[in-house]
Amino acid sequence: MDSTPTLRMPIALRLKDYWAAVRAAWDAIIRHDNGITVPEQAENGSTSGGRLMSYADGLNDGKLTAAEAVAKAKLIIAEVTALR
Repeated sequence: MDSTPTLRMPIALRLKDYWAAVRAAWDAIIRHDNGITVPEQAENGSTSGGRLMSYADGLNDGKLTAAEAVAKAKLIIAEVTALR
């Protein structure tokens, strides 16, 4: 078994990178589609907000890697922007 210590990025940096990737995904769709429309929910605002936050929580809690959280976020962004 490898005894090399695993270096983990501090949580703040992982979350910063996650949200930067989420913003980049939104920006790419906005540029491609010349704008977007996202359905809203009374309790949560946009239909994507709660789910995107849950992936950030999963990253923060160590339940998701940054790559997993970003991949899931991109799927949600694609889903909600396809609804228009």
